[in-house]
Amino acid sequence: MKIFSCPSCATKIKAPESLVGKTVKCGQCKTHFLLRNISVDFNNYIPEVGRLGLSKFIVCLFIVTVISAVAMTVYFSRHNSKISEQDKDITKRESAVSKRERNVEEIIQESIQRRSAKIEIKEDSLGKREVAVKKKEEILARREENINKAISEAVSSRELAITRKEENLSSREAKFNKTVEDAVAERKVSIDKKERDVNAREKDIDSIIESSVSAKRLILSKKEKELDSKIAAATKKQEDLNREMSEIRTEKIAFLDRQAAPLIKPAVVLLQKNFVDAARERFQNIVSSYPGTPTARVAQSYLDKIDK
Repeated sequence: MKIFSCPSCATKIKAPESLVGKTVKCGQCKTHFLLRNISVDFNNYIPEVGRLGLSKFIVCLFIVTVISAVAMTVYFSRHNSKISEQDKDITKRESAVSKRERNVEEIIQESIQRRSAKIEIKEDSLGKREVAVKKKEEILARREENINKAISEAVSSRELAITRKEENLSSREAKFNKTVEDAVAERKVSIDKKERDVNAREKDIDSIIESSVSAKRLILSKKEKELDSKIAAATKKQEDLNREMSEIRTEKIAFLDRQAAPLIKPAVVLLQKNFVDAARERFQNIVSSYPGTPTARVAQSYLDKIDK
């Protein structure tokens, strides 16, 4: 048994020597390939690691361990020196912080003493102010009593005046209501008369409108009949004109076709002799000079064939 490798997916395949020179199917990628003599003996196959030798491998491991140990010692020594320096800095900072705390406590005590002295002064001034405020409150209470008396007297006098005005207003309202009722009654009578007059006028106007509408309808019916007769005559004239125009067009097209018929034959002869440019010019002249004629249509068909 030998080991062969697939050329497409490089998978290892075990096969006997009798299959060398024959096509084999790969079990991984399902491709067919030819087995060759380049192979590896399965019984004598040794991994690459085993070829290096056990002694060389052990020496390499020893060197790697020594280098890693030296590197670790150097790293830890540097790390310890850095830690000692950091400890010294921390002690210095702690001493500075303690000094600052002492200074801050002294400043706080001085400020507290100053504030306590100021508070005592303010309390004395507040006591004096309270006495003055009590005096002012007594004066204000007396003024409020006097103001309330004056307000009560003024309110009573105004109430009497308002009652008198209300009585006068009620009497005026009664008089005004009587006058308004009389005026409304008079206006109702005048409105009834006006409505009667308007109804009579509406009847007269309706009769006049009916008579005028009937007369206008007769006039309009006569005018409609006249217009219908005129329209019929105009339509007949239009039909005659259309017939004459169609006859003139047919005669014109026939005349132009007679003139264009002898011109197309030379153009066809030129086209048959492969003088395409000259034939195109003649066909274009016929189409532009004699439009709408059968000869022009034939020339246009030849132009379409030439352009294709």
